[in-house]
Amino acid sequence: MEGSGASVSLWDKRKFGLAFMTASALGLAVLFTGNGAASATESETTAPAIGTATVAYSLADATWSTPTGPPGFNADVVVHPSRPGFLYLYAGGRVYRSTDGGGSWKSGPPIAPKLDALTVDPRHGSILYAGTNDGVLKSTDAGRTWRRSGLRPPRGRSRAYADFEGWVYSIAVDPADSRNVYAITRGLEKTVAFRSRDAGATWQAMRPSTPRDMREIHAAGSGILYTAGRFNEENRAGVLRSTDRGTTWRGVLDGSWSIAVDPDRAGTVWAVGEVEVRVTRDGGTSWRSAGTPRARDLSTIVLDPRRPRTLYLSTRQNDVFRSVDGGRTWRAFGAKARPGRGRLTELLAIDPRKPGTLYAGDGSGVVKTVDSGATWRRADAGVVASHVQSIAPAASKPATIYAAASVFPSDQQHDLYQTLSRSDDRGRTWVRLRTDYASRLTGLPSVLAVDPRDHRHVLVGGQRIRASHDGGATWRSLPRVPHADDFVAHMAFAASDPKQVYAVLYDGAADRSRLIRSGDGGTTWKIDGGAGVRRIDAFAVDPTRGETVYAGYEGETSGRGGVATSSDGGRSWRYRSIPDVLNVSALAIAPSDPDTIYAATDVGLARSVDGGDRWRLVSNPDSLWTVVVDPERSETVYAGTPSWDPRRGVLRSTNGGRTWQSFGARLPRRGVDDLTFDPSGSWLYAGLSDGGLTSIRVR
Repeated sequence: MEGSGASVSLWDKRKFGLAFMTASALGLAVLFTGNGAASATESETTAPAIGTATVAYSLADATWSTPTGPPGFNADVVVHPSRPGFLYLYAGGRVYRSTDGGGSWKSGPPIAPKLDALTVDPRHGSILYAGTNDGVLKSTDAGRTWRRSGLRPPRGRSRAYADFEGWVYSIAVDPADSRNVYAITRGLEKTVAFRSRDAGATWQAMRPSTPRDMREIHAAGSGILYTAGRFNEENRAGVLRSTDRGTTWRGVLDGSWSIAVDPDRAGTVWAVGEVEVRVTRDGGTSWRSAGTPRARDLSTIVLDPRRPRTLYLSTRQNDVFRSVDGGRTWRAFGAKARPGRGRLTELLAIDPRKPGTLYAGDGSGVVKTVDSGATWRRADAGVVASHVQSIAPAASKPATIYAAASVFPSDQQHDLYQTLSRSDDRGRTWVRLRTDYASRLTGLPSVLAVDPRDHRHVLVGGQRIRASHDGGATWRSLPRVPHADDFVAHMAFAASDPKQVYAVLYDGAADRSRLIRSGDGGTTWKIDGGAGVRRIDAFAVDPTRGETVYAGYEGETSGRGGVATSSDGGRSWRYRSIPDVLNVSALAIAPSDPDTIYAATDVGLARSVDGGDRWRLVSNPDSLWTVVVDPERSETVYAGTPSWDPRRGVLRSTNGGRTWQSFGARLPRRGVDDLTFDPSGSWLYAGLSDGGLTSIRVR
């Protein structure tokens, strides 16, 4: 919700992320001290709670609150090899540790914007290796501090790609000799496997006989390695085996696979493809088919270390299945024990010392069972890692906030999905509402709008429009919506007349946007055209004139993007291109002076002071993710930057966007996906990439 009356979807911004990316993005200098050790610069306990009055009124020492939910994040759990109850969890660019079996978690310092792999030394449980966009990092004190190893991505385009997509995806430590460590990196054009023979101090690339699209590496001991990934035309083998620590490789199974190596039964490897499961007992010389559950897009398999015939399968559609007979038969796992709370999405870890103790993801975070799945309880207290994409405070009830979060797969083996949550105490606590995978609510809850006069009335977009009149407890699909199968990319109530509601649809088949309008609060809709442009990538409603709307569009044949303005609810439009601009990705209207409008573009921030008739570029930060205007001062603008921007955080300008400064103390160095003010205009909320929701008092 960007600016009063604006509704801008992150779905559109994501498409332009790579265009905004710079080669110098995401330097980690701020995260490390001069000797290479990680420096925990963020306070974990001293920042005020969201919405409390303890933040000073003076902006000179204004401080962001300690981030809270909403629920909804992916994580992986790693079990300490020798200490009962000691666990590691990684999410949101941090490594957490628990000494009470997941009852509580203590956060380590932020180590990287992209953290995709974590491996514990099987002989020394306090030694960890983390795979990040900056290479392999190593900790020797259970994640309290970190140092760079000798493996880092190259500079240039490959480094920029790593900062955006990640670089190290899989790490393995030889259980027989901890000095041997292996890693898989995936760059812009190729995948490379590396080997270290000195516990990560130095690394060498292995021979290029491994598959280009390999995703994982496993060490079985005594120099035996397995890699798995997707086959390609040059090398159809999806599983390869090495018996000499990676010097030579031999393909043992064609196709695309993910594997699990049995640590206690030599030569036993399980492989899961999209539609089948196979097993070998002789190191890959021969394979046999195992039974397959009635599911598609199988993704990962986990072996029970104490029960050799018990296996767990996860799917890209976020389902979990269990077999207790060596893979011959499979049953859905975990759903019946969690009535009304959603199903499990992925099995994460099994405690080898405590039979029946398992850890799983459920879309909200991490849950635990100690009775083989009969009952479950939460096991993620203290972990804040939700990727908040949209914040919608309720104007009629200031304590109520709706927030949408994306749950990104931690292992790239599962589909992305989204959650929708509500807080009734300014973000201190949250209730997760019915979500996509649990109720087929919507494809994109981040496209949401709250009725300014009724905090219980909420609309969400995505695939069709759905409405709730009870704060998200129940939903119904709205009938009589024109082009109902089109993708709903933006929605906004008119603040001056909440009966007026606008929605921007995107017709993928025609590659064109359409504007529809409701005059009865969203009950019925009619089409009003599409602003006469192919793509509407930003949309805003004037806070005082409900018939005046603005649409940011991308350049087509002219190569010039701009802003279209309508004063009659979308029936007719006037167009104003902005010089040198290809795309307008966000719009924000000044509540105190609605003729002042700001547009975030691909080349910087543009400003109009006459209601959109004339535009001028005022500054050139080309990676502003979200923009909002101070409710009382039209010259004061706040902007959020994406995670790959070196300045990542919140920027503030007091001169209409000409110059910028970082704003507020103790803001986690994460990307900022959304900014919005509370109804009083005194508090600014920020939705962080993998960092939850935080706030700061501005007056």
